Amino acid sequence: MMRRTTSKNPPSAGFTLIEILIVIVIIAVMSAIAVPAYVRYLAHVRFQTKVRQVQDIFAYAREQAVTRDSTVTLRFDKGTAMFTVEFTPPSQLSDQPAAFNAGDITQSSNGQTNNTKNVQLDPEQTVLQYTVSEGTNAPAKPASKLQTGSNDLHFLSDGTVEGLDMTMAQSDGRRAHLELMPSTGRLMLDPGVATE
Repeated sequence: MMRRTTSKNPPSAGFTLIEILIVIVIIAVMSAIAVPAYVRYLAHVRFQTKVRQVQDIFAYAREQAVTRDSTVTLRFDKGTAMFTVEFTPPSQLSDQPAAFNAGDITQSSNGQTNNTKNVQLDPEQTVLQYTVSEGTNAPAKPASKLQTGSNDLHFLSDGTVEGLDMTMAQSDGRRAHLELMPSTGRLMLDPGVATE
């Protein structure tokens, strides 16, 4: 008769050190590939979002000019990298309830009521080119105050505005070319120079 030999230690259920090390190496390699790609993707999304916000503030300025039947000023300040829309509040003689306008009204430091809306560029974003034309048919010429001061665009009650040729950039090399159409007041993203 044959005897069966039994070992004193039954086989343990678990992973060996080699198996655990292989899994750790696989996770490390996948992370080394995925994390930089994700960081680039986030930067791309942040830049696209900011370009869209700039497009939205231009559309808002045009909308307010047409709706209020008055001139609305869109100002870009290079020093603070901020786009600001300013317009005068409606006169108190209006038969429209004041509650309808309460969302747009802000109090300035001197106690006067102003209507403003802002878009602030992120620190890694800048405006490389900001060229304003004088009128709807005038040729574009560089804005003289771009380096230090503010640059104003005036949306008229019929929706027209001075023309604008603008390039936004991000520190990682992404760029967006935007063109403001004088006759329609629409800010168009040039797909030929759009972000990567």
